[in-house]
Amino acid sequence: MHLYLSQRSVNWGNTRAACLRLHPLGVADFNHQGPGHPEPYAECAACQRRLPIVLMDIDHIRDRAGYTSNIFDTTNIRFYDALNGANITDNFVCESLGHSVSVYLRIVQAPRIDGRPSRAGAGENMVRGDRAVTIDANTAYENDLANLQWLCGLCNSSKNNADWNTWIGAAYPGRAAQPFR
Repeated sequence: MHLYLSQRSVNWGNTRAACLRLHPLGVADFNHQGPGHPEPYAECAACQRRLPIVLMDIDHIRDRAGYTSNIFDTTNIRFYDALNGANITDNFVCESLGHSVSVYLRIVQAPRIDGRPSRAGAGENMVRGDRAVTIDANTAYENDLANLQWLCGLCNSSKNNADWNTWIGAAYPGRAAQPFR
């Protein structure tokens, strides 16, 4: 699972803004704003049209029921900074609680020798700090970058709420999902 974390929060507003800013394929002049005004674009995972991202939808690859069942039992969580996309996973430790997970800040403490701290390195202790965020299965579903991809409006409305693997076989056989992470 890959999530954007901003100010100790995982939510759709942060995820959508980060996807729009960090995941276009490139910039091209589509003449929608007049010549000389290039726009970021993306490619539809289904029909492979390249369109300005203002015309694209961010779609969930798997349906909610298939995604949320036992999600935290087998999933590693990776966090990214919502402002610049940098991997910040090393700053957190997670604890699974059934259909939710609590994420704590990670504090590294060097081992003590004769009551004094030794040099950091081998033998460091990872200590759980303050809770940063608790994420339930629905929030994870809505914001997991490994479950989100670009689709054009036509393909997304055709897909409706179907699971990608169920829908794509009939519409575009052989095409694979293209998740953000």
